[in-house]
Amino acid sequence: DLYCTSGESPSPQSASETQPQDMFCSSTMSADCSSNTSADTVDAKCGDTSPKRVCLVCGDTASGFHYGVASCEACKAFFKRTIQGNIEYTCPAANDCEINKRRRKACQACRFQKCLRMGMLKEGVRLDRVRGGRQKYRRSSESPY
Repeated sequence: DLYCTSGESPSPQSASETQPQDMFCSSTMSADCSSNTSADTVDAKCGDTSPKRVCLVCGDTASGFHYGVASCEACKAFFKRTIQGNIEYTCPAANDCEINKRRRKACQACRFQKCLRMGMLKEGVRLDRVRGGRQKYRRSSESPY
């Protein structure tokens, strides 16, 4: 059996109204590994049980939903750094640079704008979490011995 879900919450929306980049497909294994699919159904390779998600910002393989959008680790980290650092970027061109996997580093201003256009939520970034992970205990420089 093949099932597909959209990146948004369930709605009575028809499959034809859902954008292809919003579709995530997965297959469940069967004894004969066959499925009946229509032309409207996104194909899934036989035996591939992991859903394939695409980063809506750059088109790379998405690692999950980050800040409300299916995105890759690179775009997740870029968005987080931008919000936490309160960084404002300026596009050297006309604010219409192409953002894809190969050129995502070319224009930070257009990349950040695309993050927002795709639905990434500034409110999702926790400002109380800083780089470095857990705090480690430090030994004092003075030794009692």
